[in-house]
Amino acid sequence: NVISPLVRKYDGFVDKYLGDGILAVFPRAERALDCAHAIIRAIEVKNKAQKDLPNVDTKISINTGDIIFGIVGEEERKAPTIISDVVNLASKMEDINKYMGTKIVFSKQTLNEIPEKYELSYRYIGSLTLDGEDTALPLFESLEIYPKEEREKLFRLKNKFENGVRAYNDGEFKLALKSFQEILKFLPKDKPSYIYFNKANEKLKEVEL
Repeated sequence: NVISPLVRKYDGFVDKYLGDGILAVFPRAERALDCAHAIIRAIEVKNKAQKDLPNVDTKISINTGDIIFGIVGEEERKAPTIISDVVNLASKMEDINKYMGTKIVFSKQTLNEIPEKYELSYRYIGSLTLDGEDTALPLFESLEIYPKEEREKLFRLKNKFENGVRAYNDGEFKLALKSFQEILKFLPKDKPSYIYFNKANEKLKEVEL
């Protein structure tokens, strides 16, 4: 009742309900991002209004590409649905989203489709390595849904964070550790920095052994 009307408001449609999740499709990348920001804020309002219930922790992953839309099934049971590698990748992105403790993540394909005039604060958080593929899928986090003060700090530290991620990817674990250590002094609750800090620390210990 909270999410589906917002999907329609931003020109999307709900393809299917997935237990604790929703798969929605949008005609343009920026509308998907607008909707994602609206959903996060709406759920925050609902959480505050229902203080006697556990908070709903919402995470949204956005991927962009071509899809096939049609009717699947057999004579006794047919249903409209979409079929695409885009959906499979979005599902894998959601695993990264949960692991990193982020709210909204989107792919490089999505970033490429956003108009230049579209204002968006974001940061590169790493790449998703796909089975059987030589290339990895760069992933980004939207910073728009954080409170103003926190968002401004995250944006100021964006270059340091992204340099730390690249250093980690290149095996320069000491440099990565230093970057995330400095970020955590200003943002001790930034979970992605905390995760990278721990991972770099573990890699350095493995080298010492």
